Amino acid sequence: MGIRYAGDSYNRAAGTRAAFAALSADLEREGLPAIFVNDGDREVQDEIDVFLARYRPQATGVGPFNDVRTWNGVRYVRYSPLGTVAVPGTGNHGKRRANDLGFPYSSDTAPHRRAQVLAKRHNITCEGMGFREWWHWTFWGPLGAIGAPAGGATASAAPAVPKPEFEEDAMKDFLLLKVLVPGGFRRYIIDPRSEGKREISQIKYDLYKNGGMATVPGDQPPNYAEEFPNKIPLS
Repeated sequence: MGIRYAGDSYNRAAGTRAAFAALSADLEREGLPAIFVNDGDREVQDEIDVFLARYRPQATGVGPFNDVRTWNGVRYVRYSPLGTVAVPGTGNHGKRRANDLGFPYSSDTAPHRRAQVLAKRHNITCEGMGFREWWHWTFWGPLGAIGAPAGGATASAAPAVPKPEFEEDAMKDFLLLKVLVPGGFRRYIIDPRSEGKREISQIKYDLYKNGGMATVPGDQPPNYAEEFPNKIPLS
């Protein structure tokens, strides 16, 4: 089957592309799923857009996530619960080294643990384990030629593999949020692409979490949930 890319994801660097393809082949030889790349290279404007969507200029204070960055001499604080991103121009997606992989290489699973071992052969590590993003893998070898995109239209899209109500390529995109309210908790699933949310039961929360979906660390106050309009269809 070979490595596959989602949508318009791609790798331009020959070294990165070859290393991940070789890792995928090793995994398949052991009977494990091929690699599915949810997100590969990011161009400069992509990095800027993502950063500004999650961080706000702020002269003092550390914000709700104690995440402070400086970019172009301006101090920024993260207010988005969707996770940290690198300052534009510093991240390995922008350097054409990193790929965000789909399930089962996006969370603490047996295939992920085996991939960690095999990845060493190809100068790849799961860099994201250091900042709670188990889907983020990075190639550390020579980049080689930077050419036409490999991926997207030139690679077959992965078939839908349903997880609870969502496809496997959405496992890294959707986020679980638990907020503390008077008398208990409310639990939400958030789609960062539409900035929509849907309230879910404890049973579904546990089901999605056990399936590898990312969670916002800790129990957040209600105002965080209020940042997301309830736009997710209740199907």
